[in-house]
Amino acid sequence: MSEPTKLATLLLRDERVDRSDARSKQMFEEFVAWTTELSARGVLEGVEGLMRDSRTVRKKGAALVMDGPYAEGREAVLGTVTVRVADLDEACRIAGESPFVAHGGAFEVRMVNPFPSPRASSGINHQVGIKAAPAAIYRALTETSALAQWWTTDTRGSGRRVGDTLEFWFGTSCQKFTVSALDPDKRVVWTSPLGQGNTEWEGTEVAFELSTDDKQTFVQFRHSRWRDSTNFQGHCSMRWAVFLLSLKDLLERGKGRPVPYDLEVHHRS
Repeated sequence: MSEPTKLATLLLRDERVDRSDARSKQMFEEFVAWTTELSARGVLEGVEGLMRDSRTVRKKGAALVMDGPYAEGREAVLGTVTVRVADLDEACRIAGESPFVAHGGAFEVRMVNPFPSPRASSGINHQVGIKAAPAAIYRALTETSALAQWWTTDTRGSGRRVGDTLEFWFGTSCQKFTVSALDPDKRVVWTSPLGQGNTEWEGTEVAFELSTDDKQTFVQFRHSRWRDSTNFQGHCSMRWAVFLLSLKDLLERGKGRPVPYDLEVHHRS
């Protein structure tokens, strides 16, 4: 089974980078192309640059002391790239793909150990039992024609391979997902890329975990990595519950209720 997705931060260190104008321009263009490709693969969480001037803040007795500003040296931290990975080894492999390394720079690679946030959302979590074989449910979660029968009739793209892109259209609005993990008949994971749908869904992860007992197959659904707990998240939680029941109806009764035939949570007109 695929490893759970975690976050790793790649710290860009200057070291022996050629700073001539021509080389700097070339490296910047290659770096942008590389991060764009990471985003298309669904592994990029964010990119941040850091200004060179810095200050050190410390306490000296009861006084607050600020030293600097300092102009950082040859091993300055220029910025960070945060990626979604299974482990440290995968994060190092991604760092090794960077044109920054080819130009003499280096990455310090660390796994993220997130601190709890008072505003952080625990995400959306639902479970539904379906009288169908795991293989049938897996097909309904990965085949475009089947997805169109329980979520939205206008479903495009492909969901059968890791790296594929699915497009779910709701009128003129499109929500895209990158398939980030697949374990046949057991697990399906999608990631919402940046700038490819609702802004509150950017960077979030949708996962379907399948397990069985002697009566049914359980679909454990999670929509995680929400930045905040909002009213919109509550609305989405209800909508996801409706569509999971639509999935259940498709597999048990032969007909789901995708958009625009779904149960209305809010009145549309």
